[in-house]
Amino acid sequence: AIRKGMQPLDVFVIDEASQLKLPEVALAMMAKKKGGRLLVVGDDMQLPPITGAGFPKPENGDPWLMDSVFGFLKSQDKAKEPYTIQLLENFRMNETLTNFPATSIYGDRYRPATNGIAHRMLRLKPKRNSSPLTEEETFVDWALDPKWPMVLIIVENVQAAVDNPLEAEIVSSLAV
Repeated sequence: AIRKGMQPLDVFVIDEASQLKLPEVALAMMAKKKGGRLLVVGDDMQLPPITGAGFPKPENGDPWLMDSVFGFLKSQDKAKEPYTIQLLENFRMNETLTNFPATSIYGDRYRPATNGIAHRMLRLKPKRNSSPLTEEETFVDWALDPKWPMVLIIVENVQAAVDNPLEAEIVSSLAV
């Protein structure tokens, strides 16, 4: 928050810049010291700015003021001196989970940051004793097996418009 009498900032960091429009950033930039640094972080492939009206885009190639600051900077990139750079290291998701955004959005150079992160698995359930498993327990063990961090469960032959008891039962079993 900018306050009257506050010292200007040496470094001004804008996170989630794909959600902020240029006029909003211009207003916030008043807090930056003259000659200070601006660091803009965001992902133009995620949530864009929310606008309440349908503003027309300029026809002559001028910047669109309702675009995000990140989108604007990316559109101004030059091959030799780009304003933006893609971060290729993911510190949150293992290799299986990173594979989808790598192949569909960010390119095959997008990877987990370390081998440890790439092979990280989340164990959601403690191991059971040696008693025989019920059909539900077998299904839950399969669905939550840490060897498969992404599992698709297809529920067939169910007509549901308002609620889906079978899907609710599956989610309940997995949550418990």
